[in-house]
Amino acid sequence: MAMTHHQLLHDRVLRAIVHTLKTLGVTQDDPNVMSYPTGVPDLEEHLDLLIRLAHDSGRWSRQQYLAAWRRQVCEDCPHQFPSEYCPTHQQALCVPILYAEQIADAVAKVVLEAQDA
Repeated sequence: MAMTHHQLLHDRVLRAIVHTLKTLGVTQDDPNVMSYPTGVPDLEEHLDLLIRLAHDSGRWSRQQYLAAWRRQVCEDCPHQFPSEYCPTHQQALCVPILYAEQIADAVAKVVLEAQDA
């Protein structure tokens, strides 16, 4: 069965993020084994959000886009306590925050390429 456009976009975004993190020496090849502090756990569950933010990014400055990205990633993170305390963030181990710019750029690039196709 052929993949839908939605599934193809998800696959491309996931591969771009993994490639970016691997290039930075942060993670392994297999996104299924990515866990803190060396990866982005549950990454596939966040793809719709990351893609939506990338679609909306044209209306924002780069600073606003990254702030929205960080806010949403933290809000959806299973490691953050209800009090908004996050041990991985506090110890500078949170890959989505440490590499927010690089991950956001990778997602935006794929989304823009898909829009232009």
